[in-house]
Amino acid sequence: MTRKTPKEMPPAKPAAAVAGGLPVAVLGGSGYVARELVRILLGHPAFRLSALLSRSAAGKPLGEVHPELAGVRDLTCSAVSPEALPEKPAFLFSALPHGVSMSHIAKFWEAFPETKVVDLSADFRLPPDTYGKTYGHAHEAPALCERFAWGTAEWLPEWKHSPAAYATPGCFTTAVSLALAPLSARRWLDGDVAAFGVTGSTGSGASPSQTTHHPERAESFRAYGLSGHRHEPEMVRNTESVAGRSSHARPSQRWHLRFTPHSAPMTRGIFAHIQAVLPEGVGPKDVDEAMEESYKGKPFIRLLGAHSPEVRSVTGTNFAEIGWAASASEGGGRSVARVLCAIDNLVKGAAGQAIQVANRMAGLDERVGLIPGFEYDL
Repeated sequence: MTRKTPKEMPPAKPAAAVAGGLPVAVLGGSGYVARELVRILLGHPAFRLSALLSRSAAGKPLGEVHPELAGVRDLTCSAVSPEALPEKPAFLFSALPHGVSMSHIAKFWEAFPETKVVDLSADFRLPPDTYGKTYGHAHEAPALCERFAWGTAEWLPEWKHSPAAYATPGCFTTAVSLALAPLSARRWLDGDVAAFGVTGSTGSGASPSQTTHHPERAESFRAYGLSGHRHEPEMVRNTESVAGRSSHARPSQRWHLRFTPHSAPMTRGIFAHIQAVLPEGVGPKDVDEAMEESYKGKPFIRLLGAHSPEVRSVTGTNFAEIGWAASASEGGGRSVARVLCAIDNLVKGAAGQAIQVANRMAGLDERVGLIPGFEYDL
């Protein structure tokens, strides 16, 4: 099997030279996502990590908080406060937990109103009213929500002006949305759409619970959230936002997502499997065309055709692998599409996608700092 990225790749776009790199700060420095964010930023040629702010690790050196980064950079974590920043940041990345990020972002924006924000929590992915219904408490900064662009990186529109902020989609949402979007772009989603998602233990964060602790997960596999998962509204919003993008789109679509998450005995990774009954007259060749058209020129998408993705093939990278097949249902009639997607939950599902979009917000090629050996002009 040959793993391929789209045949036509956009050329690297020259970016304005940045003396020493744009200063960036990270809020929430001790978690798994923060570790990946810091790791990528330390090797980024256009961004310069100037501050790492943490509620639990203030005063500790980077190498003590994340031993694998010891000796890479002489940096000490500071308290989560605007006064702790050594300089005005061009970008502020927030890796704080859900429900915590919003209030801190509001405070930092008061101090640095021109700083661009990339939030990796769920706090700005949904409208305030939907957020309240989904998470069981009112949004603490509803006026800020309209400042945030949102959606999966590959399906963001071309911006005339760079947005002030971006809300990075969750890891399950990223994988499911990447799988469903080509079908939604042609408005092929009809009726119930089944989605199965599998996650590794890092998806639950650094603090173990009875169900996420390694001894409880090892050599076991289970489903959870059978009555509904809090990321479903986000999946639907992202998928529906691209409806009709294709010139081959149908007039309308009506569909319902049925998502079931699963816990797997692996530390990192997301594997999503969706099944959707296609409209009359839509067959396997049409699905092939839709997938190829949708991800043409998308550098972080590997298209596998009728082969299954593998989590280990994307571990530690910002790539997504997508495989698919469409076949007629029993007795003939409408075809059924099966689309599979594998990503690294900490990179493509969080830190990597955040930097991919921050690159665009800064006027850089989206690949900068994310593909080893990628040639760029700063």
